[in-house]
Amino acid sequence: MNLQLEKYIFKILENQNRLKDYLGEYKWEFDMTQGLLAFTRKTGELITKCPIQIIGTEGYKANTWMWAWANEKSGIPKNLLEGVNRVKQEAESSNQEIFLKPEIELSENLGARMAIICAGFLNHFAYFACPYEGGCMYVTIEKSPIEEKEVRNLPSMITTIQMGISSFEFSHRDALFSYLGNKPGEIDDNMLKWDFENGSINVEFDEKGRIAKLNSSMKGEKK
Repeated sequence: MNLQLEKYIFKILENQNRLKDYLGEYKWEFDMTQGLLAFTRKTGELITKCPIQIIGTEGYKANTWMWAWANEKSGIPKNLLEGVNRVKQEAESSNQEIFLKPEIELSENLGARMAIICAGFLNHFAYFACPYEGGCMYVTIEKSPIEEKEVRNLPSMITTIQMGISSFEFSHRDALFSYLGNKPGEIDDNMLKWDFENGSINVEFDEKGRIAKLNSSMKGEKK
């Protein structure tokens, strides 16, 4: 199934952190007519404009998550629903009920969880939470406004993994394989090592398959 948190969580959270570092202190403004999320400095200077897709909203009074395709009252333009409708079609083919119900009772981090899955499935860069009085709208940012780096930043990857496992429930092992690659080196039954151009990431699992220890070592680093 393609609508699994494990497939996308670390990749999308890594991009969230990159976006946060890129923006610094900012203000945001959403133009639904143009389908653009604009980020500016507090001085008013434009940082970037990002095309988006609307995923859904958390309503705190009703205590529900509503998918954007079900939110007829908001008058969302059809072109901003193309992404979430693709997610719905995928859910229909695999009978994943949570993506097919118009509204779902809120649980911890539900909006972020749904936005991560949708951003990953759609191959979008990241997601963004747009709070408003009484709720929060979640959108995906379609393309990266940041220049891609050739070499992966291992300490940042460690931070990303730690952030993910502290915020969401999911299969740690499956998520690591999706993020780091499906051919790690096996140290022993409970330890795996992923090698990269600039170093390696080492992971030790507990008896339940959850990450127990996590560290990186850079090439040429003294032990």
